[in-house]
Amino acid sequence: MIHLQKKRPMRRWNLSPLIVLVLLAAGYYAWTAYLRRPSLPVDQIQALEISLHDQMGKKTEQAASDDRTKIITLLNVLQRGVPTGDHKCGNSGSIMLQLQTGGQLELGLLAGHHEPYYEFRLYTNDWPWKEYEMYRVDRPAFLAALADLGITQVDLGGPE
Repeated sequence: MIHLQKKRPMRRWNLSPLIVLVLLAAGYYAWTAYLRRPSLPVDQIQALEISLHDQMGKKTEQAASDDRTKIITLLNVLQRGVPTGDHKCGNSGSIMLQLQTGGQLELGLLAGHHEPYYEFRLYTNDWPWKEYEMYRVDRPAFLAALADLGITQVDLGGPE
């Protein structure tokens, strides 16, 4: 006697949860890679110090300010920073943001290789080694904010 097996119906996968999961993952990736902005405690910053140096490490220009209007102008430019990839070029200067609590935040300045932007490293941890996030900002706006603070000899970098 021959037994014929009944064909089992094909199992249909419900793709809705999978699509939602993929979209959530893509959204999270976009947020972390492109939409994240620098976290600067604007209300807590009371002063800043800017120091530039040449390739040999010799200081070329320095400025300090507690002028709230000028500080806010610079911070507004920095807060519009967009995450960018790191590269091996070293900093050509730094900005030390003095907090009301007595602490500080350090930013490393570097021209980068793309003319429309200026780049900075926002240091987030200092021990056991320096960790940072890398951002780029509009170069003309950044240079104007620095000039308002008295800094004009900024490294403009060059092509790769």
